[in-house]
Amino acid sequence: MNSKISMLLAALLFGGIAFAGEPAQDDGAVARVQEKVITGAEIDELADASLQDLELERIQFEANLKKRRHEIRRQALNELIARELISKEAEALGVAEDDLIETEIRSQVASPTDEEIERFYESRRAQLQQQGSLEQLTPQIRTYLQQQHTRTRFDEFIGELKEKYGVTVDMAPLRFAISAEGFPSKGPAEAPVTIVEFSDFECPYCAQLVGTLERVRADFPESVRLVFRQFPLNNIHRNAQKAAEASLCAADQGKFWDMHDLLFQNQSQLEKNHLLEYAERAEMNVEEFHACLDADEHAPRVIEDIKAGVAAGVGGTPALFVNGRPLSGAVTFDEIVLLVREELQSNDPPAETEAGR
Repeated sequence: MNSKISMLLAALLFGGIAFAGEPAQDDGAVARVQEKVITGAEIDELADASLQDLELERIQFEANLKKRRHEIRRQALNELIARELISKEAEALGVAEDDLIETEIRSQVASPTDEEIERFYESRRAQLQQQGSLEQLTPQIRTYLQQQHTRTRFDEFIGELKEKYGVTVDMAPLRFAISAEGFPSKGPAEAPVTIVEFSDFECPYCAQLVGTLERVRADFPESVRLVFRQFPLNNIHRNAQKAAEASLCAADQGKFWDMHDLLFQNQSQLEKNHLLEYAERAEMNVEEFHACLDADEHAPRVIEDIKAGVAAGVGGTPALFVNGRPLSGAVTFDEIVLLVREELQSNDPPAETEAGR
């Protein structure tokens, strides 16, 4: 992150508010080296980048804490439901719960074959060969696969019991308040489902997701709105920041989605000269685009998006929020559609939209 962007992010994050417990002492001396006085303001100026990194860590920690708390409660709920279902089925059949589990789960799980163990090892050779050979790791792999198969059968059995006895879950899904207004979007403004995407133009997984999201929109043309927000991974993608700014400069001329497509189609060519070329190909006013880009006009907007993403637990790209419900990584069409359909069938209100601006 360059110094100009660091200063902008610091201003957005801190807004001149001193850190609790360590107030800035602009008017007083913090230290002296002979006649030289060192002030709190000088400390904050020098420590600016490290302090803003620390603040980002704090914000992301809080978001991850929210995620983990929800996961723990959801797991506990699932366990309570499973216990109740097994108890009811055992009572209905007149058998002990352990006997039911043995009959319906353990006895139905075959021991992993040698071929299956070998396939597992080969699929993870790069990681596993550092721990040992196939022969050495076979007992551990066999145990692991056995546990996985048992878990799969357990989930299947609980699914069967849920249908048999009827289970309703009223626990609200995890949601984050993500602002969707005022950002590049596609789809009806009043669509009942809004998908907010945090993305990086240099991220290959983000490029793969473009077609997937278009399929979702094609399947739900009146029900889904797609909103794009920036999350350049500047520590690993050297051109992502300026590409993000370029897309917003293009948006000023009503050409965001044209630039969006060109950037993702040419991820290996995102240097400034290429950005100017794409502006010309998109039939933009190149002179205005160039001036916008050179002035870092939209750097604060990009930083605003990064901050909003971090506050929602985004740590990588792509990251989607379906009415505030998080989906991370190179998710599949089916995974997105599942949440879309759940939202269309749900009476739960969507996430608030005031946060993240």
